[in-house]
Amino acid sequence: MPNVVGKSEAEARQMLQDAGLAVALGAPEASETVPAGSVARQDIPPGTVVAKGSTVRIFLSSGPPPEPGP
Repeated sequence: MPNVVGKSEAEARQMLQDAGLAVALGAPEASETVPAGSVARQDIPPGTVVAKGSTVRIFLSSGPPPEPGP
């Protein structure tokens, strides 16, 4: 399983498809460290051995969480 965290959606999809995996998109997640639109998390950890054709869910960053109001 490749590590696609921090990659753009297009890069992540290409890397996973090149590895023989299917890609599903999860709900966007706030992230302090990953820019909006890049992959914040993947549901199968990098380095895990998976069967070709397995589906990997990626979660794109929506950017930092909103600041709490007054």
